[in-house]
Amino acid sequence: MNDGRRDGVWYVATKLKGSDGDAPVLWCDQNDAKYDRCTTAFWWEPGIAVDMRFRAKHGPDWPDIYQETMHVLSLLKKG
Repeated sequence: MNDGRRDGVWYVATKLKGSDGDAPVLWCDQNDAKYDRCTTAFWWEPGIAVDMRFRAKHGPDWPDIYQETMHVLSLLKKG
């Protein structure tokens, strides 16, 4: 696009609920070799944010990636 915005693809894990009660979302820029990435950010717990970036080829696996991320976060020990 020439309006300053990049084209991209949104992935929505419609069968899952995020910490805010809505389905977790992921945005991927698949049209630019330099910025071939997906990004997302969400609150895991009050005051604890999660920010993730990875290659766009993994975008279709977003529901599984989100579930595994939540599993790993659940293993963290609280201080």
